[in-house]
Amino acid sequence: FFSAKFKTLSKTLTTKITVVIDEFNGLTPNQMFDAANVYLGTKISPTARRIKASKNEREKEVEFGVDKDEEIVDWFDGVRFSWVLVSSAVVGEKGKKRMRESG
Repeated sequence: FFSAKFKTLSKTLTTKITVVIDEFNGLTPNQMFDAANVYLGTKISPTARRIKASKNEREKEVEFGVDKDEEIVDWFDGVRFSWVLVSSAVVGEKGKKRMRESG
């Protein structure tokens, strides 16, 4: 779904575009963020300086992901993609801070 929409969109845009995928859409988790995280875990290069590793109690395997500010370069249909996880603090209700990540 995303690749078809992106191909249509990319035909009308410049040669460089930034797509922001937030971790949450309001209070709801963003499925695109989760999917990108899983996908990029398979694309981590041996030259990466930092990666995240995690394992859920229910899972048998360790999952690897992109750490903040680490760049992953990927190619799809001849188009170069540069992925970077950006993390920032967001002040919520009652002044509490939580981390917000965008990939």
